[in-house]
Amino acid sequence: PFEIYEDSHKLTIEQKLMALLKDGDGAYFQQSGGELILQLCTGESDRVPEAQRRSIHRILAPTTEFDEFWDWFTGRAKLFTNIDDWLSAAQRVDIVMGPRVHGCMAAKAAARPGILIAHDSRTEELGRTMKLPRLTAEALLKARSLGEAAGAGEFNGAEFDEWRAATAARYIEVLREFHLAPSSGLCRIARRRVD
Repeated sequence: PFEIYEDSHKLTIEQKLMALLKDGDGAYFQQSGGELILQLCTGESDRVPEAQRRSIHRILAPTTEFDEFWDWFTGRAKLFTNIDDWLSAAQRVDIVMGPRVHGCMAAKAAARPGILIAHDSRTEELGRTMKLPRLTAEALLKARSLGEAAGAGEFNGAEFDEWRAATAARYIEVLREFHLAPSSGLCRIARRRVD
């Protein structure tokens, strides 16, 4: 949360996501941060000084009461140190929505829908190139619920499948150029392009 403190656009997006998560009984999967964030998201928030917890509260949920926010946050905030735990947690949610491509890709790996919030030109370009489900920041900010936000997203499943298969086929070509064997999973994805 400290990375977005001075960026009003990102701050507004994060606060809106936090409000939707809280109303929708969601979970908060943190994807970066140092020791403080690790403590907060792994059940050790009691080790974080109150002044820092109050600062995070002001950043993420300024309209929520401090104690109410922390009761919710300590039970719902997670930071993963390995992919198996991350995918396991993602499998237990209905949908993943956020401004980080990695989170959306983890959702896909866990067989869950992941909607990328295109909050800047770089993220928009990544989402468009990879044919990911995406939602503009403006649409997110207008949404009154997670369901409404998800419904406002853009996605074309056929284009996503085609891009994924073409990318897998290209990876196979490169691996074979270096006399490396592609995995059976990668070959299955590439075959979808010709099936």
